[in-house]
Amino acid sequence: MRRQLSKGFQALFTGLLLCCGLKCAGPVVQQKPSDPTSQVTRVPRAVQAHALPEVGPPPQMPADGGKPQASLPAPPPLPALHLPQFEQEMKCDKVVCSLSSVVPTREFTHAAHAKAAPNAALWVYQIQENSTVVFPENHAVELYALVLKGSLAVSSPQAETATLEEWSVAQAEGAGISLSAATASTVAIAVVSKAGPLDAAIAESNRLSRHHRGRATMRVVELRELPVVAWGNNRFSARLAFGGEATLPSVASFGILGADAQGAIPTNVHATEWEHLVVLSGEGSISLGQSSYPVRPGSVIQIEPGLTHSFSPSGTQPLLAVQLFSAKGPELRYLELSRGAPSGRK
Repeated sequence: MRRQLSKGFQALFTGLLLCCGLKCAGPVVQQKPSDPTSQVTRVPRAVQAHALPEVGPPPQMPADGGKPQASLPAPPPLPALHLPQFEQEMKCDKVVCSLSSVVPTREFTHAAHAKAAPNAALWVYQIQENSTVVFPENHAVELYALVLKGSLAVSSPQAETATLEEWSVAQAEGAGISLSAATASTVAIAVVSKAGPLDAAIAESNRLSRHHRGRATMRVVELRELPVVAWGNNRFSARLAFGGEATLPSVASFGILGADAQGAIPTNVHATEWEHLVVLSGEGSISLGQSSYPVRPGSVIQIEPGLTHSFSPSGTQPLLAVQLFSAKGPELRYLELSRGAPSGRK
């Protein structure tokens, strides 16, 4: 008995030493170990959207005799952000914020200036240091998380854990992830229905999760490393984490859109796709059909299919916005314009 007590005190003392010497970490949600059918993929820049070889000396032949790897030009840095308060914003300041639905409020599944029910939602989550947001599984949707500020860990019961820094994007098929903030973090969240309106996908979530036994996948893309798609004499630009010509599987196109302070976006329309924007910087007005609405940092804009729209800048600061097309397709126009080809898309 004395020997067992001694071993117990030794274990307790060792734990206290480790905790004091290494600074005990804050609370995190413990996930189940990954199973053989799960995967998390950090997507190399060479296979990301529109990563073109650098023009210059021929690439070096690898020592193992494999195919030569073309070097890639370093993309220009993303700007430092002074984040506003967002129109659609949630906060987590508890140890664990466990959501009962993959979209935390029904307001996000409706568009303010649209007649139809959208097939996606886009909002911003403010997660305090050492707080964790847990999204339930819903295999009728895809979830995208873009870190605008801070550092956090993303994990799921089926997949490994990955660290996300600023401008990292995680894509989770079927949602079911947790976001654990190492520092106070601001994260743009997009949830996209794989078919039909998003509110219907949410209503079906319990039935689908009971019968689904699919492969859990999670992919991580670094926006900082993506090449810039630019057009209009470099007045407009985009970085496409998902969508475009990339071979990464996705329901939607997800990335960021930029324009200089004088960059007016002409009238265009998407026949079958929704467009969602969260404005990070820039001001002006957007025309939706016959109506016009102010645009400012923090604005959330939802544009339904078939609605003509355009953007007129105020001329005071460049536009930068998180952009989601659901389904993907309209972003291909950016690539056509960047190559100098007349775009056949509206």
